Amino acid sequence: MKSLRAQADYIQSEALIRIRRLLEMKGISAETLASAMDISVKTAEGYLTGARKLDLAFLAALSSYFNLNLNWFITGIGSFQIEEAFDRDGNRFKIQDFVFIQFYKEHILDKDASEWAHDDVTYIEQPPLAFCRDWMQANISSDLDQLSVITVRGDSMEGVLNDGDNILINHAQNRPASGIYVVRIGDELIVKQTQLLPNQKLLVTSANPAYTPFEIDLTDESIDVQIIGRVEWFGRQI
Repeated sequence: MKSLRAQADYIQSEALIRIRRLLEMKGISAETLASAMDISVKTAEGYLTGARKLDLAFLAALSSYFNLNLNWFITGIGSFQIEEAFDRDGNRFKIQDFVFIQFYKEHILDKDASEWAHDDVTYIEQPPLAFCRDWMQANISSDLDQLSVITVRGDSMEGVLNDGDNILINHAQNRPASGIYVVRIGDELIVKQTQLLPNQKLLVTSANPAYTPFEIDLTDESIDVQIIGRVEWFGRQI
């Protein structure tokens, strides 16, 4: 097993190889690099020849100058290019600023199916939805791997959740409680307003008054019921 000193020397040498190759590929000399990074040519040459140890400040400045992944410079792992996106006003965002939440597919009987439908929700195979990482951390108190997206189907929750809405489900919130929840009853998934009543009964209500509320006796073991998760957010196409 390598000593810490040997590991550090190896990381330095490999990072230096990546930097030299990058500069060669882009046709950038030590003089040009020194001018761009506001350091002396001697300092730049020291870094590039290995006479001067690569430090984090230099690597961070190099990463910013080339708009490249700092982790790639240091470890060689991942994509060297920082992927970016822009909003409609032209503001720049890094892909790392977003999290991508998959559509829920856990209760599809045919796991290879590209689409399915239940009473209140539906699934069509499609790319994950992107959410701002800062917004998620500020508003959703759950690990990202406990979240998924489901598409609403039908009119039972119309006025609150409409047909075609995408809803963000927090699977960590899977105990009977009051709120809007996705519930599995037998083989069917429904999204409803729920209210926990005394004596371990759950009142299940639709937003649409055309649908009759009903109660579930949570102590009745003959009833196959499971709380899939709480609805945390919805998105709607106008």
